[in-house]
Amino acid sequence: MLKKRPVLFLILLVIVTYANTIRNGYNFDDQLVTNNHYLTSTNSKSNMVDIFTKPYYSDKMGYSYGYRPITLLSFYIENHLLKESPHISHFINVILFCLTVIALYKLIHSIAIDGSDKVALLASVIFALHPIHTEVVNSIKNRDELLALLFALLSFRYLLQYNGKNYSALISAFLIFSLSILSKKSTIPLAYVMPTTLLLVRQINYKSFLLASLPLIVVAFLFGGVLNSNHILTFGFISLMYLATIYILYNNKKIITTLNTITISQKFKVIAATSIQFAIYFLVIWFKQFGYLIISLPFYYYLFKTNKTYTIYLIIIQALAIDWILNYHDFGLISLFIAIGLFVTTYINSKLNTATILLLALTIILFNYNSQFLIFNFGTIIITFLFFFSVERKIVFAIVTTAGTIAGAVFFDNTPLLGMLMLLIVAYKFTHKYELNSLVPIILSMVILAIVIYPSLDFKSNVIKRISTTANIKTNLITDVNSNNISEGRSLSFIENSLITESSHEILVFTGLSVLGKYLFLNLLPYQLSFYYGYSVIDVCNSKSPASWLSLLLHIILIVIAFWKIKKQPLLTIGILWYIASITFFSNWIELVAGVVGERLSYNASVGFSIFISGLILGLKPAFLNKKPFYLEFFVILILTLFFLKTVSRNTEWFNPTKLMSSDIKHLDNSGQANNMYGIALMSEFQKSSNLYEKEELINKALFHFKRTISIYPKFFNAHIDLSKVYIIQGKLHEARRQLIIAYGIEPKNLLVIEELIKINFDIKNIRALIYYTDQYLRYDEKNEKVYELISHLLFENGKTKLALKYSELGLKHFPNNQILLYIYNNDFTSKGN
Repeated sequence: MLKKRPVLFLILLVIVTYANTIRNGYNFDDQLVTNNHYLTSTNSKSNMVDIFTKPYYSDKMGYSYGYRPITLLSFYIENHLLKESPHISHFINVILFCLTVIALYKLIHSIAIDGSDKVALLASVIFALHPIHTEVVNSIKNRDELLALLFALLSFRYLLQYNGKNYSALISAFLIFSLSILSKKSTIPLAYVMPTTLLLVRQINYKSFLLASLPLIVVAFLFGGVLNSNHILTFGFISLMYLATIYILYNNKKIITTLNTITISQKFKVIAATSIQFAIYFLVIWFKQFGYLIISLPFYYYLFKTNKTYTIYLIIIQALAIDWILNYHDFGLISLFIAIGLFVTTYINSKLNTATILLLALTIILFNYNSQFLIFNFGTIIITFLFFFSVERKIVFAIVTTAGTIAGAVFFDNTPLLGMLMLLIVAYKFTHKYELNSLVPIILSMVILAIVIYPSLDFKSNVIKRISTTANIKTNLITDVNSNNISEGRSLSFIENSLITESSHEILVFTGLSVLGKYLFLNLLPYQLSFYYGYSVIDVCNSKSPASWLSLLLHIILIVIAFWKIKKQPLLTIGILWYIASITFFSNWIELVAGVVGERLSYNASVGFSIFISGLILGLKPAFLNKKPFYLEFFVILILTLFFLKTVSRNTEWFNPTKLMSSDIKHLDNSGQANNMYGIALMSEFQKSSNLYEKEELINKALFHFKRTISIYPKFFNAHIDLSKVYIIQGKLHEARRQLIIAYGIEPKNLLVIEELIKINFDIKNIRALIYYTDQYLRYDEKNEKVYELISHLLFENGKTKLALKYSELGLKHFPNNQILLYIYNNDFTSKGN
């Protein structure tokens, strides 16, 4: 059956693997699309038109986000044709996943190159059994991922039928890919992967490539950029660079020939290159997007070849200007070390001139004047100069000085990597007594700087600063109740993603690398899966993180393999390209992710991973599955069996939120959000239970995990609110009040916590506190009937008739028919109390 009827085999494989999910109930976040959803429920007054004009999620507080109409349409049809049931929804999810596995097999098989039939089968089996997909299949809410990938694979297959003439294939690919993006935008990277694959496996010209890629890129740009206004420039830039790169690859010989025929003076070329470079430079400063400096590299290179010293001056001045204008000290350090490198090399080669000395002096003065670590940086420069001028005479003294510099840098946790590199180069040059190219120190400095942005600010102080400022982070945002915002994404709290408080490019870059490494690890060894990650399971990283560097190395190796095998094994290249493009989308570089890492976000990328692994296996043994099974076959079968067992076992853990979280919390002890979510799930079970012993056990567990949440992140507003509810249930009102006061200190303008403080102070009869919080509440909202009732009643009951009269009178202005307020007002007024 495996060889003769592969599609039937894959269907049976998916059914056997995921049949036990159908009995599962609703899980966490499923309420986003179920439980009388405001657009898809049979009780809703909305119609199918509303699905395409309203946001994916919206609540009574007016908080809304997302635009995934095709996903909502699937639930609308399901609920109106069938009844709303978790078992029906799970069954449909399994069917969609089964169709996706079949579509993947058909897609790879249709590529029709050497080995595609074997890769198609093996990749589909790996994809079908991989445990990392259990979240997507088991979570009803994640149907958006299922639909997005299914439509993308169908679109891909139509695109591969395009040969430059059959435009119906292009139209079909465009329409189906639009359905994919309208299900969820996670397939945006495929807008670039799909045309590239067409380029690798089909003989088409650039015009045909442009016709194939532009419609997909337009869809990606509209929903990736326009619905996220802060990403318009990013997606536009990526799209233009992509099309330009492919054009150059197509026409490189023609471009070189044309350029050789043009006769332009050298002076004009330098002026033109400098002008373009400055235009890009001003664009960088204007948008504060330093990644665009990559565009400058060809112009820097040309100017470098033309006039080396002039180019170095240019780089120093521009980097120094960024430091001063935008206050990014990393660029000040770039200018500083390049200036030192220039000084040293020109001094050694006896070519030192006045301009170089003045530029170095200016750089030192300006950098130190603008630096927060004046004494330390100036001390480093002094030591560096002592080394430079003493190395010719006393090698031992130079070594001691260098060691002292390194020791001092380590002590201050601010290692000057580039300075150390430069010292070693100069030492090597002197000790070996031969001329080294004067540009080597500068070139190496530039290379290292491109990879590691020098940490001018101490990492520990950044962490302290981040934690100390989290009190101002809002975890509950109140927006316009009538908002119909359909923009993608939602506001995140610090505990969901601690990068929201980071402005350091170094931390964003290296944390992103660490995240990519985590995804790669989960794809390779998915033995420990989690329903949530976030703070502080996934830590922020800087340039000293070994995990980030290892991740960078592994991904560079993958890219090298992709280019190495581009002709002999294009499927291997396609798999790597698919994986890296898709997973980078969720690295937190483009936009921040709830939980920093999410298994569901690897769903699309794992297609590329499955293709890559299959191509790798076939590369190691082209006769795989053709001959009698031996070591490699047995190893692959063993791994797939382990995948199957893990997936089936994981499905049972997704039975309900409490079971899932109780299983994962054992290895998520340091995740604040995971502990909080588990506490909420336990509270939900407490409300449903009628067994007194079980209720007591559930409330005590909830208490433990809310306390654990706060111990991890003391500024977590919601956790303090939830903990207060536990104390209220236990009758510990003063403990509950203490938690509410802490929450109020975190968000003093949050009406929810102020209202809860009014209620708790009413219960414990704390009149002074009740008056204070009532006045605070009425500053923001004068139309809460319950607030007027509580304060008027307690004041009246305790003989504070004048104050009771005041608040009852204020309440009657808004609620003239309220019987409680009328009774208090009439009694106070007639008695003329004190």
